[in-house]
Amino acid sequence: MLPFLLSITAAVTLAFLAFLIGRRRSFWANQSPEAQFPSIDGFDLLKEISRNRFNAVFIASGGKGPKKYAIKIATPEGLQRLSQEQKALESISSRFTSRLFRSGTTEDGNSYLAIEYVHGPSLDTAVRPMVGLADGLVVAILKDVCRALTAIHDAGFAHMDIKPSNVILEPLDDSERAVVIDFGIARPLRSDRDEKVLLASASPAFAAPEALKEPGISSARSDLYSLGCLAYFLASSRLPFEGRTDLEVAWKQLHEP
Repeated sequence: MLPFLLSITAAVTLAFLAFLIGRRRSFWANQSPEAQFPSIDGFDLLKEISRNRFNAVFIASGGKGPKKYAIKIATPEGLQRLSQEQKALESISSRFTSRLFRSGTTEDGNSYLAIEYVHGPSLDTAVRPMVGLADGLVVAILKDVCRALTAIHDAGFAHMDIKPSNVILEPLDDSERAVVIDFGIARPLRSDRDEKVLLASASPAFAAPEALKEPGISSARSDLYSLGCLAYFLASSRLPFEGRTDLEVAWKQLHEP
């Protein structure tokens, strides 16, 4: 009788472990994470807004009032990036950058960041094709991005991914404010050639040549180069360098004047 009971217990235990492992992995399958994770530490997931090999991002509500949050949940491959992003957000204080509200771990062991959600269109959707933005608005946006970069650099970091989709035009009562978001590849302002680098680099159309040649090198100058590319895009609605593939665009960044 005892061997029979032991075998039943072992089978139930293995089945339960398989269930837990399958549930954790299912988050990264092409299913509905909102249904599997209706809430995380008091945040109610409302909508998935992006997903890649490093993380999934959701709009969520939580706490009192109508405030929304962006919940970024790391994949196993994205843990290092999420940790670096957390360090950057904890160090930066500015009205012109996204702000970290909380960090934690889900019941299934997935690390996450709760970042205040910035309402408004990103610049890649705000700029109309073949038109660009009015000169006055371009100047106002660039001033705000410069304020953000000042705070980022003063905190000892380089953003390394300044591009239209990472700048939100937040509507205010009588104006608009540009807010820099997504510090997923932000890096400390130092040159460390021996440091292991995650080669999920900035978009070639806006990346500085040195960032493309040596992804392990981060500097404030790289962000300023990307700012110049952003200014060109805002004023003309065109990319400074265009190509059929990212590789072709990167080649032009490196070799064309």
